[in-house]
Amino acid sequence: LLTNLKNNVKFSAYKRITPKLYLGLGGIYTKQDEFRSVGYFGYISFPDIPFSKTGQHAEKLQEFAAFFTAAYAINRKLSVAATAKSAWQQFNNPVSLFISQVNDTTVTNKYTDDTTKLNRFDADISVNYAINSFLQVGVTVMNIAGTKLFGDMFIKDSTKPTFKNQRSYGVGICYRHERFNAGADI
Repeated sequence: LLTNLKNNVKFSAYKRITPKLYLGLGGIYTKQDEFRSVGYFGYISFPDIPFSKTGQHAEKLQEFAAFFTAAYAINRKLSVAATAKSAWQQFNNPVSLFISQVNDTTVTNKYTDDTTKLNRFDADISVNYAINSFLQVGVTVMNIAGTKLFGDMFIKDSTKPTFKNQRSYGVGICYRHERFNAGADI
């Protein structure tokens, strides 16, 4: 059973300003829908008859990021780049539940959600080395400012949300033939 669906869209554009300087713009949009099981207990009518029910709460996460990059070719083999970026998170979080009885056997539930939003700025740096005309390697340090975003979209205690540092390091290799690029990174 699929309970977690995630989609994303990425775009980028680059322009050579001088023979050694390139500028670029980019963005990413991620949407994730997740359904979490929720157990709740209550009483049905008079006399108070206890019941328990498990329901599904639909959670929706959206993340956006916008990038501005400058890349400089030091020589024919070595180049460096710096990226400034802004990242946003937006998701719903249940704050209340209304339970109603439709008939003797059917109980419905309706959640009231609150929207949580967060925006942070950060930067990346990278160095690329061309081994030959079709193969290059690169090293990247992402989120050098140590940006922290929500670690989970379901915040059990809104007074103590979990944040995760987004800093990461990468090493990659890219094969290039004319306009075709294929690569891998870790």
